[in-house]
Amino acid sequence: MGHGGRIVLSSSTLEYIRVKVEAIESGVVVNPTSSTVEFAFPPVGQDISSATWVAGSWETSSGYYYARTLVGAGGGVVLADGTYEVWVRVNQGVEFPHRKTGLLDIL
Repeated sequence: MGHGGRIVLSSSTLEYIRVKVEAIESGVVVNPTSSTVEFAFPPVGQDISSATWVAGSWETSSGYYYARTLVGAGGGVVLADGTYEVWVRVNQGVEFPHRKTGLLDIL
């Protein structure tokens, strides 16, 4: 899975958070879009084990795969002002990786 860095959003926005996912099996890039993907947004410093996971979906663009979920006012994941870690997990059967992919600031 790719790492995103830091995202800054207004508390009044509604948009997708996208994370590039690179799935590799036996040294070969594979299409992960048949796997279930989820996101969690714990406040910075909070243990991920207490976070709530929300469903994500897939987007494909120019041969790349992106996990995404809708965040913001009026739908999707609604977060109060603050800084959150962005976590993604993909259920690929045998493997079930959980990766911190960046930070999200809601202002």
